[in-house]
Amino acid sequence: MLANSVMERPLGVELLEPLPAEPLPSLPEAMETARRLTAVLGDEIELLRSLDLAELRDLSEEKARLTETWASQSAGLQADRGFAETVEPRLRDEFLEVVETLQRTAQANAGALRAALDAHDRLFRAIASAAQEQRGSQAASGYAAGGQRPAPQPLATIGVAFDRSL
Repeated sequence: MLANSVMERPLGVELLEPLPAEPLPSLPEAMETARRLTAVLGDEIELLRSLDLAELRDLSEEKARLTETWASQSAGLQADRGFAETVEPRLRDEFLEVVETLQRTAQANAGALRAALDAHDRLFRAIASAAQEQRGSQAASGYAAGGQRPAPQPLATIGVAFDRSL
């Protein structure tokens, strides 16, 4: 009787099928993603130091893709409550080492990005300052024929844009 009542439903009500669960990433897949992201971040640090902006643009797409993949995989691993107990200690230690290396490289990468942005800001400020000084030095100096100083010419505004997309 109970089985029949469970199977019955009011007319017009459809049973919803459960959504398929996202498959949990395997630990080796997550480690490979972390290693690849670490390598890309290291490459980006070198490109920032060499100011190779074209290569940086190309690398940014790979960095974004790997970052998104890593975020998804690490969230999936964290969601698995029994994950840590099921992994053999050698593999768990290797995973922790890979993650620590990724974290150190990410911190170094963030520092390199900040340094590059600061350098670009200083460069553009120096250019703007030099342009203002040049315009100021071109103003008339001395005295007019009647003995008065000529009125200073208003300085034009100089627009400077900063590309902070590194």
